[in-house]
Order: sequence, then structure tokens, then C-alpha cells
Amino acid sequence: MLPIFEAMSVDPRIQLSISFVFLFALALIMLRLVLPSREQRPFETPHQGTEHVEGGVESTEKLLEDALKGSDYSKYLALKQLRDIAVSRIILRLHLGREEAEALIGDERWLKHVLKDEELARVVAHDFHGTPHGQMERALLGDVFDSFEVKFPELLTKVEEMR
Repeated sequence: MLPIFEAMSVDPRIQLSISFVFLFALALIMLRLVLPSREQRPFETPHQGTEHVEGGVESTEKLLEDALKGSDYSKYLALKQLRDIAVSRIILRLHLGREEAEALIGDERWLKHVLKDEELARVVAHDFHGTPHGQMERALLGDVFDSFEVKFPELLTKVEEMR
């Protein structure tokens, strides 16, 4: 390489031609780095298997299956969802605001009058902030927990019939 560098320093034509060869070699190297290789593998996503993200319907179905199998916690959550749906229907039916409805829902006598069903009024008036194993829940909703397979479909039908 020393004779080439010496010739470049003396003759400007050699300097120009060596510079072009050097730039051409650099351009080829850069082009090779930028262009994809011929053996390009297709993009593969990892196999998910049987796992999938559950939506609202699937999670509710699983919750009700567990409740019907006897899980007290699932029964508790199912009744809480039923209560939330009933509260929403009461709000829509009576054209109430959320705060006004929450204030009135605490009054079980008012609920019995509006819903015309004592058992549904008891479930809607219940404060679901405890646990299914608490004394208060057992005292107020024990009969619903014990015969959930019969009571829940009846309560669900009553909520669906609310207009």
C-alpha cells in the first residue's frame, strides 16, 4: 500500500482514480449493509396455544359456572353484577341521576315499592363491600347463597323484565 500512497501524493490523476475506487468500495459495502439478505425468514409470532384473552361474555360465563358449582365468592360477584344492572335499569326507568339513585337505593322500603319484589329489593339494597363469608352477608343473603341455582335465575328474570 505504501507505493500507492506515494504515487497518490505525486500524481493527481492517480490520486483521483484511487479516491474513486475507494469511494466505490465504500459504496458497495454500505449497499450490502442496507439491502436485506436473500434468505429472509418470514415474521413468526409465538404460538399462543390454548391461552386467549377473555372478553366480557367469556369471563361472565366462567363466573356463573363457578357460582353454580358452589363457589361463594363467584356467587357474591354474580349478585354484585346483578345489583349493578338493576341499579342501572332503575336509573333509566325513573330518570334519576347516579347520586340520587344511590341515595334512594339504600332505602329498602322505597326499593320494595319500586321493584315490587322483596327479595330483589334486598339484593339491590345490599352493600357489596364485604366478603361472602361475612356475618352480615350470611344474615341478609344467606337464603340466596344457599339456593343460588334456583334464586339467581329468578332474580335475573325479574331484572330483565324491569322496564
